[in-house]
Amino acid sequence: MYAASEGKAILPFLSPPCIRETLSRADTGQQTIEKETFSFDEAISETLTPLRPVAEANGIALTVTSNEEFTFYGDRKRLIQLIVILADNVLHYTDSGNVRVSATQGERELLITVKLPNAKVNAD
Repeated sequence: MYAASEGKAILPFLSPPCIRETLSRADTGQQTIEKETFSFDEAISETLTPLRPVAEANGIALTVTSNEEFTFYGDRKRLIQLIVILADNVLHYTDSGNVRVSATQGERELLITVKLPNAKVNAD
């Protein structure tokens, strides 16, 4: 079973260095938006690949699907930060099963969907 403290301890080691930098800037109020064009598929793969062994050790398979390979214009570091937060929640709230992460690009937006089997969410 995945423990939240376990995840908090390992994420700095598994995550790209830009995550720590982005979080540091958030803590000091020095956030800036750095827009660039990048491959969404490469960004999500680069982010989730180091997390897969942790997920698999907890009986969780991470599957990524998208309509097509696409480029995205936005803040790559913040998107990766979002993906890490979603992955951390997946590890925390899922006992086992196949977690599907999908992405769809609209004309001016990016929709990221995370489908959890057996989510452990309390009514409280």
